[in-house]
Amino acid sequence: MNLNDPPTTPALTAKHVAHLRQPFTPESVKWRADAKEPDASGNVRCVLYIDSRLAIERLSEVDPCWQDQYKAVGASPGDPLGVRNHAPVLCALTMHGVTRHGIGQLTSTKEDGKYAKSVFSDALKRAAVQFGVGSFLYAMPVFKVPKSQCWIKQDGKVGALNKEAITNLRGQYAKIVTHAKFVERFGEPIDYGDIADDERSIAETEAEAEVTDALFDTAHASAQAKGRAVERGGAA
Repeated sequence: MNLNDPPTTPALTAKHVAHLRQPFTPESVKWRADAKEPDASGNVRCVLYIDSRLAIERLSEVDPCWQDQYKAVGASPGDPLGVRNHAPVLCALTMHGVTRHGIGQLTSTKEDGKYAKSVFSDALKRAAVQFGVGSFLYAMPVFKVPKSQCWIKQDGKVGALNKEAITNLRGQYAKIVTHAKFVERFGEPIDYGDIADDERSIAETEAEAEVTDALFDTAHASAQAKGRAVERGGAA
């Protein structure tokens, strides 16, 4: 996509959608164990995901003037945000005049002070999927690593992935996103400058994700400010 194209194109085009659908580099995506116990073969199923920062990067490339609105939809008496119902939040995401929706929610009903940012980030990412951001994730196979590449708790449950697991998973992912048929369907991975650091475990990565969530509002405000500046420049 030519990023010098006018950012206020009156309609969402096939060119925009193709750019939104492109995958991310192996260094950009995140990983976590998706099973509490190893399977009968001694392997642990894993899942990859993208964070809200990547979604914002992609949205801002295609339309710096994108807009989002949120509404809590699980409220009940004495629980205005609906935390007891996993705090579902509806995100209305608008790009180039087209609005699509996504619902984010908590993975637990425990209110720990971090739920607000996580549920809003989840809602934004799910709305972005409706435009194609991260749609390639649904075409991925099942990823597994040996339990020897995981931290196994004393009770036999899977705790986190170690550096060997993340290196292994990135290698598996790289082979897929560079395969000719995958590239034909989704396009080449787009690099946002992420640097691989396989010394981190997933637990450490998730700790850093808390910092990413704390920066979410800043990144989002920056993207929106950029869009407003473009609008003012276009109106001048």
